[in-house]
Amino acid sequence: MIVIKTAAEVDAIRASGMILREVFAHLEDFIRPGIITEDINRLAEETIRLRGAIPSFLNYGGGYGIPPFPAAACISVNDEIIHGIPSERRLESGDVVSVDLGACLDGWHSDACRTYAVGDCSADSLNLIATAEKAFCAGFAKVKPGNRLGDMQAAVYAEIVAGGCDVVRNFSGHGIGRSLHEDPVIYNYGQSGRGVKFVPGMVFCLEPMIAAGSADYYFMPDGWTVRTRDGSMAAHYENTIAVTETGAELLTCGEDCA
Repeated sequence: MIVIKTAAEVDAIRASGMILREVFAHLEDFIRPGIITEDINRLAEETIRLRGAIPSFLNYGGGYGIPPFPAAACISVNDEIIHGIPSERRLESGDVVSVDLGACLDGWHSDACRTYAVGDCSADSLNLIATAEKAFCAGFAKVKPGNRLGDMQAAVYAEIVAGGCDVVRNFSGHGIGRSLHEDPVIYNYGQSGRGVKFVPGMVFCLEPMIAAGSADYYFMPDGWTVRTRDGSMAAHYENTIAVTETGAELLTCGEDCA
C-alpha cells in the first residue's frame, strides 16, 4: 500500500534529506586518491549524528545467515554495484565510488546516492557516472500528478540505453517515509502509460543502478555486496522525491542537482 504523506510529513522528510545533502557537499572535496572507504563512512555517520539523526542503514536487515548491514554508508567501488561495506580499502586514481546514504530524523527517513570519480578517470567511467545522473533527471522530469510510474521508468531506461550502458535488474527504488522501504517498488525500466498514477503526497526514491558493460551480477560472500559478473564499472544515482500539486520536489538536494 502506498502511504500518502501530508505537507507536514513531507517537511519532516525534507529536513532529513537536507542532512544527506550536507554529507554529499562534504564528500565532493573529501573523496580523493589515498583515503580509505571507512574514512568516508566515518565522516557520513559523524555528520548524520551531529544533526540529531540516526544512520538508516546501520544494522539494517539481515537474517537467513546474513548479518545486519554493519555501517552507516554503502560504499561501492568500481565493479561493486550496490551495498559495498566500508573497509580499509584505499581509493586509487581512476576508481569509481558510489556512496549510498540514509538518515532518519524524528522517525522520518531519507535516502540518496552519488557516484564519484576518484582522481583521473577514463572517458568511459565519466560517461557511466554522467549517464546514471542523466537517467535520474530524465525520470524526474516525468514526475507530476496524472503521469504514471511507467512514464518515469521508461524515461530512465531510455537514457541508460542512450548512454551505452546496461540497467541492473531486480534491484529497485522504493517508497519511503516512516519506513526506509515502502511501496511502490520502482524498477529502472518499464512501459509508458503503465503503473500507478502519481498523486500529491507520494514520496519515493528513484535510483538508477547501471553498468558500463553487462549488468549481470553476483553477491559476495558477505551477503551484501553486489558486483558485476564481467567486472565492468558500475554507477548509482539516487534522490528522495515528493510529488507536489504541480510537479515534484527533490528532498535530498537542491534543484541544481537535476
